[in-house]
Amino acid sequence: MSPRSLLQAGARTLAGLALLPGASSATLLYVASYAGTVTTLNLTGTTPGHASLELVASSTGCAPNPSWLTLDKAKSTLYCLNEGLNTPNGSLAELGTSPSGELSLRSTVTTPSGPVSGVIYGSNGSGIALAEYSGGSISAYSLTGPQPVEVYAEFFHHNTTEGQNGDRQEASHPHEAVLDPSGNYLIVPDLGADLVRVWNVDRKTLSLTPSAPLVAAVGSGPRHVAFLAAGSKTFMYLISELANTITVYDVAYRCDGTLGFDQVFISNTHGDSSTLPPNVTAAEIQLSPDNRFLLVTSRGETNLSDPGDPLITFAVDSRTGALAHVQTIGTGGLVPRQFVINRAGTLVAVGTQGDGKVNVFARDAETGLLTGPVAGVAIEGGQVTCVAFDE
Repeated sequence: MSPRSLLQAGARTLAGLALLPGASSATLLYVASYAGTVTTLNLTGTTPGHASLELVASSTGCAPNPSWLTLDKAKSTLYCLNEGLNTPNGSLAELGTSPSGELSLRSTVTTPSGPVSGVIYGSNGSGIALAEYSGGSISAYSLTGPQPVEVYAEFFHHNTTEGQNGDRQEASHPHEAVLDPSGNYLIVPDLGADLVRVWNVDRKTLSLTPSAPLVAAVGSGPRHVAFLAAGSKTFMYLISELANTITVYDVAYRCDGTLGFDQVFISNTHGDSSTLPPNVTAAEIQLSPDNRFLLVTSRGETNLSDPGDPLITFAVDSRTGALAHVQTIGTGGLVPRQFVINRAGTLVAVGTQGDGKVNVFARDAETGLLTGPVAGVAIEGGQVTCVAFDE
């Protein structure tokens, strides 16, 4: 091989290595959009002026309305939920991932209407449970065969009562499916019913047994939760979309297999006593990887993309569960429906549904403070619903 050919081959090898998720110079992200696509982005660099976010690949295998992404890194699989906004049912797509960022459709199965969140559960990640907003249901699937197979489904019947929001709470609307820290309980906030529903999990068989739910404040609209396991204590942080509150519960694991919830703290999403503007709705909630900080987003607070709707950071008191405001920063976009923190706690990627962008912020893992955005990109078709790091 000639010296020129050797140089060209070396350049191609370096370019390929730069796309590897574990490479220090680049990170892959997956982005779901209601427009029908799952886009792979390549983030290079993490400092302003020296970072870029570029499109690597795009897949329509989860069309027509991708709403949520759940990555199983060990199996090189990205599970994508299609909410099916204008179809009788939704679907669960199994996409194969690759070091280059290309996605390949492996299988698709029909689900009840409106899946908006999914979580892998069971022994060795053998199942996935979904929360279905418009269907007023949850369903669960075994992942042990060539394609997902439904093993559980439950539909909820809910009539509105005085004090509830008639426009948003005319029926049950499960909004998220998550596991508690033990992995033995499936937790589903139901925005329409003002409940946080609970199931006991059999990890081997994937069976789910309904358990006593948490009854939230009337009209609050439970949306998402985050769990903190701190020594002998477990706290659950509930963000409520309609009340724009963060409520903290001390979770008790009872001898009869049920969970108890004792409220120990409540705050609005800004951590102060101010009255939020009308039409504001709380969105995502996540703990930092070290469990020292809690981050939330709020929507409908601005008509400007700069600074955009806010992302708010709180410090967590691991003894009491209480929160203290640390920072409010604009997301640089509108309607930040969801965000994700990388495993090192040094990056936060925010997807803004209102203007179809992904913005990545640098984060000081020690202080919890964010700077940026250091890189951003508009997604073709807009309507970004979910962002996931490939790690």
